[in-house]
Amino acid sequence: MTFEQFFRILMARRWLAIGLFLSILCAAILLGLLLPKSYTAETSIVVDLKPDPITGMVQSATLQPSAHIATQVNMIRSDAVARRVVGMLKLGDNPEMRAKWIKETDQRGSFEDWLGKTLLKGLSVSVVRESSIIRLQYESVSPQFAAVLANAFARAYTDTVVELRTSPARGYSDYFEERARLAREKLERAQAKLTEAQRARGIVTTDERMDLEMARLNELGSQVVSLKALLAESSNRSAAGTSRADITAEAITNPVIGGLRTEIARQTAQLNQLSQSLGDEHPTLKQTRASIAELERKLNAEVGRVSGGLRTADTIVRARLEAAQKAYDEQRARILEMKGKRDGVALLEREVESAQRVLEAIQLRLSQTNLESNANQASAYVLSPAVEPPKHSWPNMFIFLAVGLFGGAIAALFTTLAAELLDRRIRTATDLIHALEIPVIGVLPSPMPKRLKLFNKRTTYNRMLPAAPN
Repeated sequence: MTFEQFFRILMARRWLAIGLFLSILCAAILLGLLLPKSYTAETSIVVDLKPDPITGMVQSATLQPSAHIATQVNMIRSDAVARRVVGMLKLGDNPEMRAKWIKETDQRGSFEDWLGKTLLKGLSVSVVRESSIIRLQYESVSPQFAAVLANAFARAYTDTVVELRTSPARGYSDYFEERARLAREKLERAQAKLTEAQRARGIVTTDERMDLEMARLNELGSQVVSLKALLAESSNRSAAGTSRADITAEAITNPVIGGLRTEIARQTAQLNQLSQSLGDEHPTLKQTRASIAELERKLNAEVGRVSGGLRTADTIVRARLEAAQKAYDEQRARILEMKGKRDGVALLEREVESAQRVLEAIQLRLSQTNLESNANQASAYVLSPAVEPPKHSWPNMFIFLAVGLFGGAIAALFTTLAAELLDRRIRTATDLIHALEIPVIGVLPSPMPKRLKLFNKRTTYNRMLPAAPN
């Protein structure tokens, strides 16, 4: 179908299309005007995802915020919150609602549950994108009732959060109180046994003698270790002094030995110089040789004294090590003897300490549960309470008008085309060619309004087709 054919069909059946379009548009407008009006009140709740200020523990919400927010949304839509709203507003005392419940359910089930489910039908809950804010909207035919119900659901939700937090804490508080009582009795029994054992053996738990003796033992142990290291060093030096005392560190750093070696070297050089110009029997050479021999004798004597000093130092270190080791062994035996006396009460002391730790842990947990059971702050807060909406939210005339315009246009278009298919007419030369399957020699202009002459000139006035062959 060409645009010319489509246009001629619309022009031929324009009154049908216009009538159908206007009918649908008027019906949509009348429907929007006649439908009962409903009002939507909105309130916002912000969910706190920070750590619990009472317990100091990180909630699961900080690890999975999306799952926590989804849980809160389902909690708002729950029957428990709806029943709390019924109780808060005392809707159960309404005779009209009770009569409606009797009519619909024949008194089957709970009236509060039925009324809560009825209230939930007007509630819509959504989450603001990329935030921890939950939006509550309640729709009702009364703007006052919509605002009251929106605020009631928000308050019932926060009260439910507080109850879910405090109710388990109260149960835990009773449990921990009983456990603390038993732990306290156990500690008292263990303390009595320890006191009796200490009195029998004459041991005082506050005696600091053991600490002093242990400090003394540690000090002696440090001395033994140091002396062993010093003995190893002195033994090596003594062995080196016995074999080659002249190359030891003490001999090298000794100023007397250094001076003798320097003097020997000087006189040896002088002797070599004199021997080149004087004979072997020259008195000067003999005197120089005698001086060098005396210096070497003194050097050997000094090296011997250094070697003897190394052996003496090694002997002294060994004696100190033996004395320190003996003192360490005696101190260790003394501590073992003291520990032997205290072993009888060590087990009782550990039992007392264990019972004390258990009691302290239970008391700490008891204090936390007491704080949680008395906490009246929820982890969700009303950000903006609902107010009475000034305008109705449904029906929306813009939506009905858009639906009427779009639906009317589509219905008019398809109805016109359907009517044309049911009652086909020849409207153009192309329709004639398709219908008779013969070519058209020429087309005469038809009398038509001036507003269509321009279109006719452009499309069909001079349209000529070849004549059929003979």
